[in-house]
This record gives sequence, structure tokens and C-alpha cells, in this order.
Amino acid sequence: MASKPLAEYPKSANGGILEYNYNRSIPMVPNTPFEATLEVVGIERGRSAARFRLNNVDTEATYPMFMTDMLHMVQTATIDAGRIRGTWMAQKRGTNYGVKLVSQ
Repeated sequence: MASKPLAEYPKSANGGILEYNYNRSIPMVPNTPFEATLEVVGIERGRSAARFRLNNVDTEATYPMFMTDMLHMVQTATIDAGRIRGTWMAQKRGTNYGVKLVSQ
């Protein structure tokens, strides 16, 4: 059975995805696909998992990415000096949110 698509996600102050809605008071926004060039800028540890950090090269918005999504992206996407142009969407795993590449 396919999982139901994520309807909304917490938007960070810089316009990206907030990895965790800490106090449930962060406004949720509709999860619609968006076109962007994201650049892999680092790795960080959260409460329960490690994740990659990506920045939008045009807006400087930041996006967390789950390790499994990074692996899939590295295996299937065109990456130029750490930058990936494509269509992205938010997703949720457990209580954490992240971005994933939908198409390129």
C-alpha cells in the first residue's frame, strides 16, 4: 500500500523546511512541488538521526535531507559541484521533516 503524500510541513524562518516542529506552534504550509537549485553544504545530527543540509543557491533557504534520500539522489541525479537542479517536495519520517528530489 502506497503511503499518503504529506499535505503540509513547517516552514522555517528563512523559507526552507524546519526539520522538526518543536512546539507545534510553527505555521504549517501546503506541500507543493517547487523548482530550485539546491547545494549540499553539510551534515548534521538531530535528536534521532543524522541528515544532510542543503541550501537554495538563489534564496539561501535551508533544507534538511534524510540520508536514504541522499543515497538515492547520488545514484540517480545529475550533480554539478554539489548542486542539484530539480523539482523538490517536503516529506516526513517519524516526527522529522526533510526535502526530497522528485524529478530532474
